[in-house]
Amino acid sequence: MVSSVLFIFPSANAADGDNDGFDDTVDDCPFAAGNSTTGKLGCPDTDGDGTPDILQGTISDFNEADYARTVGTSSSRGSMARTIAVAPNGMFVAGADGCDCVKLFDAAGNEIKDLISLDDNPRDLSFTPNGTLLAVSAYEANNNASVHVFTMDWATQTTSLLVDLSANHEGDMYALRFNPNGSLLHVGGEDQNVTTYYASNWTIGHIIDVDDDVYTIKTSPDGRFVAFTHGEELSVYWTSNGTEVYNRHNHSGYTLGLDWSPDGNWIVTGSSDNSINIYHASNGTLVDTLTYSSDVNEI
Repeated sequence: MVSSVLFIFPSANAADGDNDGFDDTVDDCPFAAGNSTTGKLGCPDTDGDGTPDILQGTISDFNEADYARTVGTSSSRGSMARTIAVAPNGMFVAGADGCDCVKLFDAAGNEIKDLISLDDNPRDLSFTPNGTLLAVSAYEANNNASVHVFTMDWATQTTSLLVDLSANHEGDMYALRFNPNGSLLHVGGEDQNVTTYYASNWTIGHIIDVDDDVYTIKTSPDGRFVAFTHGEELSVYWTSNGTEVYNRHNHSGYTLGLDWSPDGNWIVTGSSDNSINIYHASNGTLVDTLTYSSDVNEI
C-alpha cells in the first residue's frame, strides 16, 4: 500500500504583502516579515524557535552604571548632539553642532574620532542595513540645505563622499531614513516635502508635498510604507508610488517623536503637547494617549 502525507507550507502570493509566506488574512504581522508559528503567525522570530519576538521580549532600564557613563560622556562634549545612528556592528555615530561634525563611538560609548567634518549643523543620520552607507542631513548657517551620503570604510574607520543631494532641497533638513533593504532613501525638512531617492543611481522616485515642515521619517519594517510627522500631524504613504494611506491630526504641538514597532503593528508619536499617541498601523486608529511631564522629542 502506498500512502502519502501532505505537508502544508505557507507560500508567497498577491495577498502576502510582506512576502514572508503567510497570507495577510492569517498573518498577525502583515507589515513585518517573519516566520513565527506559535501564538502568532508570520511575526519576526529572531531565534527561530517558532515563538515571535514580541512574546519573548524583556523589559529593562538603565542601571546606575549606565546612567553615570551616559551623563559622564555626554556632559564632557561641550556641544549638542541632536541625533545618533547605530551601525550593525554596534558602533554608533552622533551629530554634534559644536563642531559641525559627526563623531564616531564604540559600542560602549567611548568617543573614537570625528568621523565627518561638515560646514553644517547635523540634524539626522541613517545607516543602510549593512552599514556600508551613512546618510547625513543638516542645516547650513546661510539657510542652504545639506543632504550627503557617505561610504563607510570600517577597517580604517573613515568615510568618503558618495553623493551630494543638497541641490534638490532648501532650508533645514530635519529627517532622513533608508528603507529596510537600503534601496531607497527618504528625505524631508523645511522644504515641506518627503523626497524618495533610488539608492542605485540617486535619482528621485517621487516627491510627497505636505503643508508643514517634515520632522521625522520612519518606514514600516517591510518597507512598503513610510510614516512621517509634519507640524502636528502623522501621515502614512505607500513607498511605491507616494500615495497617501491616511493622515492623523491628534496632537496640539510639534510632533517630533515617531517610531514604528518592530512587529509592524503599531505607530507611536510624541509631541511638545506632552503626550504620546499609539496607533494601529494598518488603519491609523488611535488606540491610546499617554501623558508625560514635558515635551516628547523622540521615541
